[in-house]
Amino acid sequence: MNNRIPEATIFFDLETSDSIFMGQILNYCFIAVDADFNIIEESYGDVLLSPLQIPTPEAILTNRIDVMNHQKNSTQNEIDAVKNIYDFISRILKETSGIVPLIGYNSSRFDIPFLRTTLIRNGVNPYFNKELVYRDLLHGVRKLSTTEKNFPRAAYSKEEPDKLSLKLETVCRELDLITGVQTHNSRDDVIITIDLAKKLIELFNFDIRIYESYEAEAFHRDRAKHPLIYSLKPNYELNADSISVSTPLCLLDANHRSSLWINLDNFEETNDKSSISWFGVNSSQLVVSSENTFSNEIMKLRDIALVKLSSVNLNNYFTISNCDIEQDIYRLDFNDIKSLSEAIWNNDTRKLNASLNKNSKILYSRYKLSNFDIESKKNKQGIEILKKYAKYRYGGSAKIDKFDTSDECKRHRELSDYISSIKRLSAEGSREDKELLKSLLSYIKDSAIVRHAGDELGLDI
Repeated sequence: MNNRIPEATIFFDLETSDSIFMGQILNYCFIAVDADFNIIEESYGDVLLSPLQIPTPEAILTNRIDVMNHQKNSTQNEIDAVKNIYDFISRILKETSGIVPLIGYNSSRFDIPFLRTTLIRNGVNPYFNKELVYRDLLHGVRKLSTTEKNFPRAAYSKEEPDKLSLKLETVCRELDLITGVQTHNSRDDVIITIDLAKKLIELFNFDIRIYESYEAEAFHRDRAKHPLIYSLKPNYELNADSISVSTPLCLLDANHRSSLWINLDNFEETNDKSSISWFGVNSSQLVVSSENTFSNEIMKLRDIALVKLSSVNLNNYFTISNCDIEQDIYRLDFNDIKSLSEAIWNNDTRKLNASLNKNSKILYSRYKLSNFDIESKKNKQGIEILKKYAKYRYGGSAKIDKFDTSDECKRHRELSDYISSIKRLSAEGSREDKELLKSLLSYIKDSAIVRHAGDELGLDI
């Protein structure tokens, strides 16, 4: 672990139109702070929905965004937001000596891949020459909840009073950082994330800026010996005697970027590949227990697992996905990103046209469609392309699960399901919920998707 406190740290949050990466950022906030958490600079914006995007009802109820007002008041489109975000991060990196952590809450699983997808599909390389490192404050909260008996343990909800909640709102309320209901405005969320990071230093001497949440990298040196560890996770049963759950893991394969570990408890039940988990050194969390004594039964089980799973390694663990490219943006390599960048930012499509990767061409087509002024140009070809996209995505054809290559894999929700959900949630919800959903329905009815492809989608609204 590098214990040197960074000169600058960027905290961030995104509010989005969907829980999948094909969605869009609705608002964002990035706040840079110095080593003492004083605000240096910030970048904030509300982002207009593109003609390709229809928010899900669930996202709107979570974000509490009135879509019609959002469209009236927002001044940035997605490409503007991408430029602002990229310029902001680049400026902080340029003005700072050493690495800069980028920190969110539950960001490793959602905000970071969502941000990367958004940048890449707009022709921007999101890797910043490895000067930007990723930290997730939820990883810190999980670590403390497994190791600190005084860390607050609050219920998830009244409906689940025996289940631990580590939601940002719950943890901050238990630590007296907020009162009332979390707003889910991106700037408000960033401010309370900063406050929580400071509070964890004060109460537990835990600094997320220097915490490397993958704690097992030292074991990679002995990967040929397939070392054993106990991993720790929070015990989500509030009535349990222990605050953590310990699981024996065996290292199957590793390099400097990632690793494969066999969960021996799972292997004992399944006896197959499903017991293997992939970990990214710079993105995943693996908390390692100080306990290092293993029973003969565990060591015997490790030997059996290693024989059974000997053919699995980092090179063949993942199959090549066939989902929509925005659901697995990592199928684009650096050359693909560069050719897309030159097409979008320099209007130079020569490398893109020569590329053998159809996915970069798909993204360029969607970029043009997103920025296509349908009403003023009356371009029949553009409208036909829009119809085709609408049927593909909102007609339920787009594959969205990158881990399932079968024809039975999960598909994008049909727009008709959005309408059904709006009706159901309106019937169940509060007056404010009803108003938000009414605004969303108005947006849907007036959207380019419905006006030009509503009949093809079989909508009756």
